[in-house]
Amino acid sequence: MVASRARVLRAGPITAAAVIAAVAGAVRYAATRDTPVYANLPGSPVRGAGVPSRGIWRMVTGATEGPAPPRRDRHVLARPEALDALQSSDDRVTWLGHAGFAIRLSGIDLLVDPFLDEYASPVWGVGPRRMDPSPIRATDVGFPRVVLLSHNHYDHLDRRTLFALPGRTAATAIVPEGLGPYARDIGFARATELPWGASVEIGPVTVTSIPAVHFSGRGLLDRNRTHWNGYLMATRRRRVYFAGDTAYSPALGAAASAAGGCDIALVPIGAYMPAEIMAPVHSTPEEAVQIGRDARASRVFAMHWGTIPLSTEPAFEPPLRFAAAATRAGYRNDEIMIPPIGATTFLDG
Repeated sequence: MVASRARVLRAGPITAAAVIAAVAGAVRYAATRDTPVYANLPGSPVRGAGVPSRGIWRMVTGATEGPAPPRRDRHVLARPEALDALQSSDDRVTWLGHAGFAIRLSGIDLLVDPFLDEYASPVWGVGPRRMDPSPIRATDVGFPRVVLLSHNHYDHLDRRTLFALPGRTAATAIVPEGLGPYARDIGFARATELPWGASVEIGPVTVTSIPAVHFSGRGLLDRNRTHWNGYLMATRRRRVYFAGDTAYSPALGAAASAAGGCDIALVPIGAYMPAEIMAPVHSTPEEAVQIGRDARASRVFAMHWGTIPLSTEPAFEPPLRFAAAATRAGYRNDEIMIPPIGATTFLDG
């Protein structure tokens, strides 16, 4: 059996400049007494009392739980093949890895949680590192008209990727409540904060904020001082649900279903172990399938796995569990989407 390449890098030498920059970033967006503290929906899962020290130790040491399935073939698409599909004018969803997507609907290019850097960390060179380079770079995605950010964690709001986007200063950022100042600081032309249940129209595309069960924070001083969103992107012909980073709650899919259901649900299947730490904030593969079912999704698409090591389940376990759970839930093979990183799914029909 081939060992997984996922690993958590141990802290090496850190320059004084990097430390100062990280601390300054945390302080700049630190909370004040007037800053709201955001919360999950009533009835959402919560972490039990006490510090789950065993779980933290497993995460620090990088130990995986259970036998590791082998690395799958063609986990990352070749760069020429990945770029070729991006030239198409058809409605499509391209997986950038982790929770990142380049989506085209009715001629509008939307970019969702693009993490294309090597590290998910406040200090470059330290912390969780990509397992494989992305076949798609920030400069390859064209000039997205809309950039959607689900929340402010480093593996979802990646400043290095966002600053590298062509046309950033002409794009609209759609962000959770409280994250507007951060988006404007990055240089987006407009930053629209979207509370749960609110919608905004961008040409023929309507974006609606869907609740998620998670938390936020980029430093020690801003825990839950900005909110966290999922999104439904809809046109007259298509409905794409991006669940964001979330634990399971029946309210999430119900919100997307109430808005009309969806053609495809992009659901998070990784970072679920150790359960005592992850269960209140991330879905298991089985729960991800249920989110899709709750949302009345015709197809379910696996995301938030196989890109950076954030947890202790084996890196290539999530898609196996996801496929099995989706089959049990009644999805056909062609309705269970587990593509390579960089691959494009066309929204035909």
